[in-house]
Amino acid sequence: MLKKLLALTTGVAALTGALAVNAPSADALTTLVIKSELTSNCLADNGSDLLVQRRCSSGQFSVFVSAPDAFTWYATSTGTGKMRLRNHNGMCLDNDGWWPYFGNCVAGDSGQEWNITSCATTDAELVSNGKYLTAWPDGGLSMRGPDQNLGNPDSRQWRVSTSPWC
Repeated sequence: MLKKLLALTTGVAALTGALAVNAPSADALTTLVIKSELTSNCLADNGSDLLVQRRCSSGQFSVFVSAPDAFTWYATSTGTGKMRLRNHNGMCLDNDGWWPYFGNCVAGDSGQEWNITSCATTDAELVSNGKYLTAWPDGGLSMRGPDQNLGNPDSRQWRVSTSPWC
């Protein structure tokens, strides 16, 4: 009986540990959704940890009420006055100066440190290392400098469901 109880306890502990890997940490400040002003698509994963823009609703704010996991971001403080944005799979919004992508969350990784340039829920810009997260009409994403001509200023504008950094 004791062996069965020990095996059951060990199995439950292992399962709990496995499930906890993808859960957002307790230090999450808030949950938010990030929607492009240009395309009206949300910043999301495509189900296999690729960063994409995805259609998130037909209305301006309807996805903000109860966001599906693919559109959910958890904003946490980096301790440097910036935010780290983590998705529902525990991966962080990262960039290499040219392309945004998901990366393992690593303290001190400057590509995972984001400033939000506006406290408003519209016209917010996400900036990392002086470059702006940029949405393209074809659904692509990139990082662009402040002096790069985009052809459409809304490419850098995002609607954010809440403003935890204010």
